[in-house]
Amino acid sequence: MRLILFVICCGFLSSCITMKPVEFKSAEKFVVSKVNNSYDINFSMLFFNPNSFGCTITSLEAIGIRDKQLFFNTDMKTKLRISRKSNFDIPVNATLTKMDLNNLLGTGISLFLNNENSVIEVKGKIRMRKFLFARTYKFYFTQTIDKDRLLKLF
Repeated sequence: MRLILFVICCGFLSSCITMKPVEFKSAEKFVVSKVNNSYDINFSMLFFNPNSFGCTITSLEAIGIRDKQLFFNTDMKTKLRISRKSNFDIPVNATLTKMDLNNLLGTGISLFLNNENSVIEVKGKIRMRKFLFARTYKFYFTQTIDKDRLLKLF
């Protein structure tokens, strides 16, 4: 009997709580460091929580694509508690090979010298949890990088 009552209460509570997906804003605070034969790029992914309650981000998986080539692949290792109706950033660490970094630097140099543009796509999924209820949302963000935007990143 208690189990049935618990299931009914959870059903009512889940209909009262509508969790909106977080909104991806941008990527910022880029730092590059060398580790053995590869390079680590650390940056922050800035999101906005539109919900009227705080919740916990339990997982994040994201890939970055630059000019139709995979640029980075990353995931979040720890849980993150976020406040209601606020901006928050998730620290991300992506590992690149020397070849990937050379391609990235070549793109950066051509952006500076030739005033060209490069398109970066960030897509992935984020899992949010509030009490017993969890939802997974997909996000997709496209940004055109030019000389001015590149200067703002660093």
